[in-house]
Amino acid sequence: MKKLKHNYGMTIAELLIVVAIIGVLSGVAFIAVDRYQRSMGQLERDGIAKEIFVAAQNHLTAAYGEGYLGANASGTEEATGSGIFYFVYPENGFTSNGSSILDQMLPFGSIDETVRAGGSYIVRYQKEAGLVLDVFYCSRNASPTRFNHSLTSGNYTEAIGMKGDDQKPARRNCFGGAILGWYGGDEAAELAKIELAAPTIEIRNAETLSVTVKDASENYGKSASIRLLIKGELSGKEHYIDVSADLLGKEIVLDDITVSDRHFRVRSFDDMTHDIMQDDNGFIPGENLLIRAVAYSNSELSNLAYSAEKTTNSLYADGSTATTAYISNIRHLENLDKTVSKQDENDSDSDGKLNIAKAVQIRDLNWTTDDSEYWINNTVTDTGKELTGKGKYYPVSPDYAITYDGQGNSVMNLDIDFTGPAGMFGTLSNSNEIKNVIVRNNLEDDSALEIKGSGSAGGLVGSMTGGRITNCAAAVYVSGANAGGLIGSASNVAVTDSYAGGHTENGKYLTTESGEARVNVIATGSSGGLIGSMTGGSAENCYSTCSVRGTAAGGFAGTASGTISNSYCTGLVLGPGDVTHSSTVKAFVGSDNGVTASGCWYESAVNAIHYGARKAELKTANSQDADLVVEDLAAGCANAFPFDKDRPNGSGGIITAFQAYNEFLGTGFEPDEAKPYDAFLKNHYQKTGATDKTDYPLKTIQQLDNSAPDFLAVHYGDWPAPEILVVNPAA
Repeated sequence: MKKLKHNYGMTIAELLIVVAIIGVLSGVAFIAVDRYQRSMGQLERDGIAKEIFVAAQNHLTAAYGEGYLGANASGTEEATGSGIFYFVYPENGFTSNGSSILDQMLPFGSIDETVRAGGSYIVRYQKEAGLVLDVFYCSRNASPTRFNHSLTSGNYTEAIGMKGDDQKPARRNCFGGAILGWYGGDEAAELAKIELAAPTIEIRNAETLSVTVKDASENYGKSASIRLLIKGELSGKEHYIDVSADLLGKEIVLDDITVSDRHFRVRSFDDMTHDIMQDDNGFIPGENLLIRAVAYSNSELSNLAYSAEKTTNSLYADGSTATTAYISNIRHLENLDKTVSKQDENDSDSDGKLNIAKAVQIRDLNWTTDDSEYWINNTVTDTGKELTGKGKYYPVSPDYAITYDGQGNSVMNLDIDFTGPAGMFGTLSNSNEIKNVIVRNNLEDDSALEIKGSGSAGGLVGSMTGGRITNCAAAVYVSGANAGGLIGSASNVAVTDSYAGGHTENGKYLTTESGEARVNVIATGSSGGLIGSMTGGSAENCYSTCSVRGTAAGGFAGTASGTISNSYCTGLVLGPGDVTHSSTVKAFVGSDNGVTASGCWYESAVNAIHYGARKAELKTANSQDADLVVEDLAAGCANAFPFDKDRPNGSGGIITAFQAYNEFLGTGFEPDEAKPYDAFLKNHYQKTGATDKTDYPLKTIQQLDNSAPDFLAVHYGDWPAPEILVVNPAA
């Protein structure tokens, strides 16, 4: 029987033959791949060279036509008298003043930045004719490194010998293995020429800062691209946005403080969302921006069609300068806060940056506008933690010395829930001056609005150290640790010709702490109709018609030291509860810490009526708490008198309520206009002969000080119309 022979694999000889064959094939394959890589690299670099050529020729033509090709804008001449010049990048580089020929050929925004500054190239041109002859291009700092080379003048002669298709093999492996791209010659001479029309731009500097670019209809169907060019007027920094077809006619947002990372700070534009991120080499927050759009082609010869250049401010209203910020909307106001805007401190002009020392409000501002949905996501800190609740106003704390002039305008319908001092301004600690501004509401029902802070809270300012408040008013609901109708806490602040307006229902103060016409100013600590806690400083020609509740509570100030003169209050003053009263619940100043008052007044009837009724209720209920009720609140400090009841004259006689009232009002008193929230007051005090005006029966600021501006001849907010009225007994 024949035995079968089994073949279990290749012999060693066979295996060696296979390995040899694979090695040969691999070598051939690697060579093919390398050649393919170089061939593709050659096409890519030739394409980039063409892009540079077209961009350089288009801009050179424009510069030539405008007479910019002077003696100082030349490269190196190829040979004496030849008229042919060349420029090498990065060897010759760009200049900061744009005077080099390379700056004119390839200005900012002419081609992609990666090409303009990221590659290495030689541009060869005829200066007098304004004609580009050749462009040679190499990559730098790319992979694989064997394809890279940084061109120098020393490569010029060798490079010009490597042009045209016949030299492609040499250009694929020159300068130590680098690939040299080239464009020029006959192919360049046959480039088509197209005529482009200028695009247009529209700038919207409002709740957001945005630019809308519209292309000219004449450019449709042409190989035209559109770029938005933005330059900082002070910094000189330049950035651009490629305006793709889907962005044409749409708002490109530059500054939006309500969305994370879409706020102008200092950055370069580098993505389709146009988020504006921080960049040390970017714009200066608050500087003016010079904006224009350009239609251009990097594939065909063309003219450069620029839109008209427009100027807008990056943070504030147009017209703002390096020292003055104009405020025409809430975004501008919020940008005064350095946490929001990242604006530099204005301690010096030595850095050449902004020195905002004054802000001027040029119209009324309204938080609850038709664009209120734009404020759903509010400003966040650098760590991502929310500074304030969703849809809430962020109290402005400039953290630098500034004068804010409202010019008699209002800031309306603020809604604040803030961890810290709260008000239109949060914390002012640099001897700031705030003047000529009114914080108020203009809604029929403003009960949903409140200025609330975990620290001190005031209608105008939460906490202020040093400085002045002049010709200001607030008529809003306030609550905080220390709270005042105008200022929560004031330390060594001079307050002049200012007031706080209250809320009533049918001419009466309510004791509720929620809903419409609730207690106007509520504090866990010191609560005052005008100032919650006053330490030093002064208040002159001021008043409050706010109701208050606090541990230390006063119709004018909760706690006070310093001086108060020619001022008055009318508010219902409540302690922590409705029954008991501590020694720091008073009609004018709750806790006197060394205050000097002169010419000051308060209305006593509102407190007497409330506490008299409360005492009667408790007696009827046989409650022992009735004995704890003090019906007649004392002033709380010397030289503050009631203008609505009899009092001793100090000589055994009596100053009657009628006499006190006339002394308070002065001779020739005529009611000024009021704008109350309470419909009862509008009807009850309707101005004689005018169906749309209401009389204010007490003194306005202009009547306390006749030098005050005219807008202070109007009272915003409510006041008490007590059941016991002061009347002329002889009438």
